[in-house]
Order: sequence, then C-alpha cells, then structure tokens
Amino acid sequence: MIIKKWNTSTTAWEALSPKVTYTDIVADVTAGSPVSIFQSGKLNPQYLPDFVFGGMRFQSAIGSQTDASFANNLDAVYQAVGTDNIQAMVGSYFIATTTFTLQNNSGDQAGTTGRYYLWDTTRETEEEAPDGNDLVVEHGDWIVIQSISGSGTQGSPYSIALTVVNNTYATASSSQQGIIKLGYSENGKNYPVELSGGRAFVNVPWADTNTFRTVTAGGNTLGATETLAFTAGTNVSISESAGAVTISSTDTTYSAGNGIGLTGTTFSVASGNGLTQEANGLAHADTSSQASSNNSGRTYIQSISLDTYGHITSLSTATETVTDTTYSAGNGISLSGTTFSVAGGQGLTQESSGLKMTYPVYHGDTLPTLTSSSEYSNVIGFEW
Repeated sequence: MIIKKWNTSTTAWEALSPKVTYTDIVADVTAGSPVSIFQSGKLNPQYLPDFVFGGMRFQSAIGSQTDASFANNLDAVYQAVGTDNIQAMVGSYFIATTTFTLQNNSGDQAGTTGRYYLWDTTRETEEEAPDGNDLVVEHGDWIVIQSISGSGTQGSPYSIALTVVNNTYATASSSQQGIIKLGYSENGKNYPVELSGGRAFVNVPWADTNTFRTVTAGGNTLGATETLAFTAGTNVSISESAGAVTISSTDTTYSAGNGIGLTGTTFSVASGNGLTQEANGLAHADTSSQASSNNSGRTYIQSISLDTYGHITSLSTATETVTDTTYSAGNGISLSGTTFSVAGGQGLTQESSGLKMTYPVYHGDTLPTLTSSSEYSNVIGFEW
C-alpha cells in the first residue's frame, strides 16, 4: 500500500516517504577535519566510484607522471591501506586528467617514505606507446592496480601490475564499435553521411529520368502525372492478376420473391390483410373508428382494446383518488415545510451537493483525479 497526498499546485497525487537528512554524514580523512561526502546536496564525485563499484577505491586524479611522482602516488595508496594488509592496494585506481605516457619502470623506485616500487605496464588494455611497453593514457582513463607482490625493500620492491580501463571511444571499424567523423567529400558513387536533428542520412543526388508514351482513353490523352485506371460499367466486371487485366460482361437474372410479382421486366407488390393497393403504392386500410381521448387533471386512460392488426378500437378512462401522507423527520434529519435536510456532524461539512468529509480520505487501486482547489490541500489517499 502506498500513502499519497494530493498536491494542489501540480494537481497530482504524490507519494509520501520518510524524510532523510545527510548533514551529519562525513568521510573521515587522515589528519584534518571530517569532510562531508555530499556537496551542495549532491554526492561528492570523488566518493562516487566507491559507492558504485564497491571494492574499487578512487585515490586521486593524476596528470603527466615521472617515475618519482608515480612512486609517490603508490606510496600514498600504501599509507592509506596500512601495512597490515598490503593486498588492499589491489583495486585502487587513479583517473587521468590529460593524455600522457606512463613509462614502464625497469628498476627500484623509492617513494617519499623509503619504500621501493616496481611497476609493469605490459598488461594494459589501452594502446601501447611505440616502444611496445610504455602505457599511453588518455584523459578520463582509469589506471588500476591489478596485483601486487614483494616486500617493498630495495632489491625486493613492491612489484605492481597495472591495467587501464579505457573510458574513451575508439574509431569505429567493421569489427569494433566506436565513433565516426563526418565531412567525407563525395567521390563517384560514394556519398558522405550527414546529420539532421542528430539523425544520420545519406543524400544521393539522383536525377529521375522518365520516358513517357502517350496513352489515350475515350478520346482523352492522359497527362504525365495521371494514373491509368479501368472502371467497370454496367454489366461489366474487371479483374487483374500478374499484370493481366480481364474485362468480362455480367448478366443478372432476377426473380420475384414472397409478396412480389414479376411480369416481363416489371415488378409489383400485392396488398395483404389490412392494406389496399393504390396507384401510388400500398395504403393502410381503415380498421378502427376509435375517437381520441384528451384528459386532464387526475383523469387517465385505464384500458385499451386492440384489433387483429394492433389498431386501437376502444379506450376507457378513470380518475385518481388522492390520499395525503404526513411525513416526519427522523434522527439526523430535519423537516421544514416540505423540505428535508441533513446537518453536518463531527468531521463533516454541509455543502449544496451534500455532506462532505472535512479531511477526505480516498482509497482504491487507482486514486481519482481531483481539482487544484485549496480545499483538497489536506486530503490523503491509500493506493493498493
């Protein structure tokens, strides 16, 4: 069941739900004041990946990197997860703010705290640099820590395998989805794709060349834009199949049915019981001479007699006798003269159309549409 309230401004039912405040929800950062995970009523973007992707953890946005600066980035991740579970670094990722090449590290590289790192960029899924090892990262891509081993010392550094989540589009091909570029110049029978209202189309500059031959029907010559059509005349039928038009004559034989006579090509209708034959057609025979009965007041027609054909042959009248009845008002009803009325009790108001609940409650599978009047500002509905 859904509880709803009528909104007189939008003239629509709106579901009621508990109010939730988030002003006290904060993210605990290292040494500083707690930071709210909401900004201007919206989720802080830097926390969104943690909420959506669960185990993946956003670390920072990075631009062009040297070996030393990237080692410092990895060192910051190490400090964030702590020394108890170094594998917690797996799933951490950085977001590139520009396009740059991340060098494949070939030796120990110390971070700011003295731990040593070695990273491998040969497992990337993004494009490789010309040397086949370095990693080309584009704006918006994610650099993800895929695995980690080692002890973090010189000679046995933390060996980290990196991979890239490609958040940029590649060029479309016959085997890969991607983006295309407009602006192709027409070449022979190859025509460029164009856009209209965001929809692609191809404008083919064909020139229509039609060869007309004169068609004459009934002495009239058809124009260039007219359609030749065959129309069946009297006692003629026309059919078409596989482009062949067949014109056939149609003979109709008529026969006289019940109550109709046929002599040569002339049909006639005979008169039956209660009818007479006249020059203009059939006429109704006079089978009743009953006079009209005009009554007034409390006199009414009591009985009617009919003949074989349903005609009225006689009428009889009677007069109504009036009996006066005295009425009295019961509980909740008042009587003034000949007018009864019902007063509004607790929780009810009296209106010209009848009684109305002071604060109406509606219920059902579908709630009714109300008006925008302020009188519905406090109504409530229960929708099953």
